[in-house]
Amino acid sequence: MGVAFVSTVFLLGLEGVKTVVEVDVRRGMPSFKVVGLPSSVVEESRERVLSAVKNIGVDIGARKVVINLSPAEVPKKGSHADLPIAIALLKAMNVIQDDFSGALILGELSLNGRVRMSSSMFALIAQGISLGYKQFIIPDEASYLINVFSNVAYIPVSNLSEFLSGNLSWQQTEGFIRVKTQNIVKDFGDIKGQYMAKYGAMLAAAGIHNMVMVGSPGVGKTMIAERMTGILPSMTEDEIIEVTKIYSATLGKETLVTDRPFRSPHSNTSVSAMFGGGRYVQPGEATLAHRGVLFVDEFPEFRRDVLEGLRTVVETRQVFLSKADIKVNFPADFLLVMASNPCPCGYLGHPHKQCRCSVSDIKRYQRKFSGPLMQRIDIQMWMTPPENMTRDELTTEYMREKVIIARNMQMKRYKGRYFNGTAPDNVFLQHVNMSTGASSAIEDIRIMGKDSGRELSKIKRLARTIADINEEDYVSEEHIWMALSFRKAMDMLVRFW
Repeated sequence: MGVAFVSTVFLLGLEGVKTVVEVDVRRGMPSFKVVGLPSSVVEESRERVLSAVKNIGVDIGARKVVINLSPAEVPKKGSHADLPIAIALLKAMNVIQDDFSGALILGELSLNGRVRMSSSMFALIAQGISLGYKQFIIPDEASYLINVFSNVAYIPVSNLSEFLSGNLSWQQTEGFIRVKTQNIVKDFGDIKGQYMAKYGAMLAAAGIHNMVMVGSPGVGKTMIAERMTGILPSMTEDEIIEVTKIYSATLGKETLVTDRPFRSPHSNTSVSAMFGGGRYVQPGEATLAHRGVLFVDEFPEFRRDVLEGLRTVVETRQVFLSKADIKVNFPADFLLVMASNPCPCGYLGHPHKQCRCSVSDIKRYQRKFSGPLMQRIDIQMWMTPPENMTRDELTTEYMREKVIIARNMQMKRYKGRYFNGTAPDNVFLQHVNMSTGASSAIEDIRIMGKDSGRELSKIKRLARTIADINEEDYVSEEHIWMALSFRKAMDMLVRFW
């Protein structure tokens, strides 16, 4: 009898907390106690471990067993603690002699001793690797997950009895991601008319420019948003691992996420559902949209605190959460696409249908068009029913090619760190390359009343992306005026008063 130690990891948000499983076994009043802020799932490991150990032929007898999960002040959640607790227990009882001191152990136990995958397995493996572990003991059925990583040794285990027989062997990971072909996406070519709106969507994807569309029902706002991921470049291997880790930790998804996420939360979404929270601090919709598109449809119907919370997130590209003594950061680098009707009935400014809303109803509705939030939206499009329903060249394939061209130019310009819509002001201004005519146009726009520094910065950034789409090194006067045309929505709403 004695004390044994093995290592595992628990998730705090998306970050991994290295945890030492300490087991003390001694003669005394039979008991089995887990300490170290375990959740109910971890506490229930007592029953699973005792049954599994008994069913592989090991008798614990009349012994007092204490399991400590260190560091004790961090909350622990997850059934993957079953296997490390069982191995440490067998070591403390001198049933097995292998040390396993340098290995990270993960796995859930069934009552007959079979080792199974737990939820968040991919995220746990990824965080273990980020903590420096190069050896893992994992369920056999999780082998395909660990093989995504390079230079990692692992022992796949299907049953706890394998530790008694000594039938264990180290294997080396392949380090290869089998990227499936991108899912068939809806084609922008299906949208008849709305040339400028589709061009604006292309600019948004090319430079990571947040976009809002304001227009009557049926003009194509949702159709455009649903097609945005189809014109974004394919994810890199690092992005695939990053996004898969998020979906594994949050939704328990244990297949590689190779397509860019598209999230469209409902209008009754709470602050914690949008940005994250809960007892064990889970990410929200903003993080689930990381590296993809977050579509906020009918945004005036959302709670004000949710909309105002987006202001910080779209600038920092992160979600900062603080809860009691726990502080976590979640990634939230997404393309924000918002859509709204101009009024409650939706027909304010419609060329053929009359608005039925009262002035007070319209004003109340449009108060959700927060000035500070709208200033952070690069592209603001006013959409009306199309008069010309013919097809144009702006298909998904054509737009995606243009987006890739523009992004390649930005990759060279910013050394792969930023895009036109995300670069810090000091970095962007060093690379904007404005012509004399473009500078004069900016001064004219300032005289016209758009004298906000943020407003002018958005116009310059959008003009830079227009130049990139056209493969031009310098921003011209024409690019500036075209960029201004994509910031009409708020001006159009003011005109109706």
